Amino acid sequence: MKLKAPETVFSSAGFCPGCGHGLATRLIGEVSEELGIQEKMLAVVDVACCSFNIDYWRYDTIMAAHGRDIPTAVGVKHIRPANPVFAYLGDGAAYSIGMAETVHAALRNDNICVFVVRTSTSAASPMRRSSRGIPTPAACASASAASDEILPTT
Repeated sequence: MKLKAPETVFSSAGFCPGCGHGLATRLIGEVSEELGIQEKMLAVVDVACCSFNIDYWRYDTIMAAHGRDIPTAVGVKHIRPANPVFAYLGDGAAYSIGMAETVHAALRNDNICVFVVRTSTSAASPMRRSSRGIPTPAACASASAASDEILPTT
């Protein structure tokens, strides 16, 4: 069996070892092709590591302010109601800085898809702990990555 990258993912991701962004990027590409919606897909991505997908996906993509991906995606959906729209963000953007937006979009039952990648890091701020309490090493490798030094979670 020969594995082939989806057509919508046109570059190899350079994400940190142990991070889920590379897998999520590929799965979104595979599913959009399988459903035949890749031509109409509109993506809203967060800053930091999520923004790398601007260079990896062949979708029309908008970068939103940190934690504001969901309301931006809702606005895009109101402008383009026939297009599938999704927000792609990390757990810090969804559950820390963007928690109010996450909850209110869910309460309104907005017709968008939201992908939250649980990285447990704040890669944009080295050594900063995420809302889940796992530290971000300065090299941006997650705590699950192979490393000589794993920082204590205290």
